[in-house]
Order: sequence, then C-alpha cells, then structure tokens
Amino acid sequence: MINAFYSFWRMKTLNKYNMQINIKLLVLMAAFTLAISCQNEGTTTETKNVAGYEYIHHIENDGRKAQPGDLVEFHFVARDKDTVRESSREQGRPAKFRLPEIDANVSKDPIVSSLYLMAEGDSLTVIYPVDSMKVKPQDMGADITAIFYDLIMVKIKSKEEVDADKAAAAEVQDNVANKVQTILADYKSGKLASATKKLDSGLEIITHEEGDGTLPQNGQQVSVQYFGVLKDNGKMFDNSFGRGEAFSFKIGAGQVIRGWDEGVAQLKKGAKATLVIPFELAYGKAGSPPVIPEEADLVFYIEVEDIQ
Repeated sequence: MINAFYSFWRMKTLNKYNMQINIKLLVLMAAFTLAISCQNEGTTTETKNVAGYEYIHHIENDGRKAQPGDLVEFHFVARDKDTVRESSREQGRPAKFRLPEIDANVSKDPIVSSLYLMAEGDSLTVIYPVDSMKVKPQDMGADITAIFYDLIMVKIKSKEEVDADKAAAAEVQDNVANKVQTILADYKSGKLASATKKLDSGLEIITHEEGDGTLPQNGQQVSVQYFGVLKDNGKMFDNSFGRGEAFSFKIGAGQVIRGWDEGVAQLKKGAKATLVIPFELAYGKAGSPPVIPEEADLVFYIEVEDIQ
C-alpha cells in the first residue's frame, strides 16, 4: 500500500543489502511470552551462536530449514527482561519476509540469520545486545543490555512456490483490472446510478454482492482485497490482488483514509463493492505525490475476506 495509506514498524536495516523487514506493531499473547521467557531463563537449553549472536533453539524439527530466496511466515516477539516491545499476534497472522540470497553466517542481522536455522514448527530466541544496535529502542533503561527476539516459524515457501504464487496472483490482478475498468465506465455513464448509495460525507458505495452476517464495528479487524484507480483516468495506483495477500486494518482506528473507514464499515463479510471516494475523504488537496495527484478522487474495488 502507498505510504500515506497505512504505517508499518520498520525493523533494523540489513547491513550492506539495505533491506528492511516491514512488520506491523502487534501485541503478544501472555501465555506465549511466559512460556518462552521461562525457557530462556532455564539451564537445560543450550545457548549457541550464529553470525555473532547468541540464540536458543527451543524446538528444532527435522524438516527442511529455510533457504535463501524462500518466503517465510513467522510470529515474533521483541522483549527486554520486563517488557514486550513488539509482537506479531494482535492481527492474528504471522509476519512475512523473503529471505535474501545469503545464508545465516553471512547475514549480520540477528533475526534474518536466525530464520535460516529454522524449519516449520521451530521456535527460537535470538539475543540482540544493545551495544550492537545502530538505533537503540526508545525508553531503553540503563539496566537493559539486550533485546530478546522470540521466533516461531509458521510456514516456509520455496522460491519455486513463491514464483508460482506470483504468476497466479498476476493473472487474478489482470482479471480484476479489466473488471474495475468496466465498473468505472458504467459508473461514469450512469448505468450504475440505481445501485449507487451516496452518504452524507460524499462517499459513494456501489454494492456488487451483499455478503453475509453483520456489519463490522469499530475496533474489529477487517481483511480485504482491493484495487485502487484514479477516478478521472482509471489509472491503477495500488492493489492487493497482485500481491496475493489481503490487507488488514481496524475499523474506526484511523489506520486508513477516511473513505475506507466509512465505506468498509458498510460492507459485510463476503461483500464485493466499489467505493468512489472524493479527495476530501482520501488524500486531500495535496494528494500523495507522485502516485496520487492533488485533489484526486479515488475509486476502490473491494472484496471483504474476513471480519474479526
């Protein structure tokens, strides 16, 4: 998604490769933290070393370990001795990261170097000394000497599987792109006037399929696929279909543009709809250059996959 639409927590830059792991700020389940913490403080687990960092392999399976080029899905917790600082639990889905074409001993990032050591179902804690950090976490007390990263490997996709998924997503994206252009043309010609609901804010909603269940409430997590174009010329500026992964956000939390908060709140699970969003409910007079021009009205085709 373009930067103005939502924000990510950016993990440490990966040395000379200048790569970044983008992971949303999440909240840890207390039971998981307690279990891993107890293991870290025990004396029965051996501490090992990789790429200059100590780690503890709590669960080590016999399956295939992550390889360069794989896409890994994993849950993580970043904590010091008293405080959970970041985690990947609140939104109910793991973080995803494409491993660079280097191995554990070459990478100088503690998390990346550890991911290469893990198979599906593995759990591991890597210890990141504060003195080794280029940018230290905020509010770091003088008594905190290290950050513990607790990792659980959920899924590993090989480079071949990832490439196949990308090809399939590209085909879906092309089909949706054609559909959106037809919808936009019909909207402009007035063919969809009877199916268009206009809210007092100026937002217009064209419902193609109603979906089932109840409408999402403020604070609920909604997962959607989307395809966004400029209203005036139909130019695509962003979409999730090509990535093959839905976008999730909390209704009413200000994590997305106002037109999304208002519009998606009117859609049930399984709904397919188009939002016609005036610039006042999108990126305002300034837009979001260079992708979104000044005073740009936007059109989003949306499919609601889940509401939690």
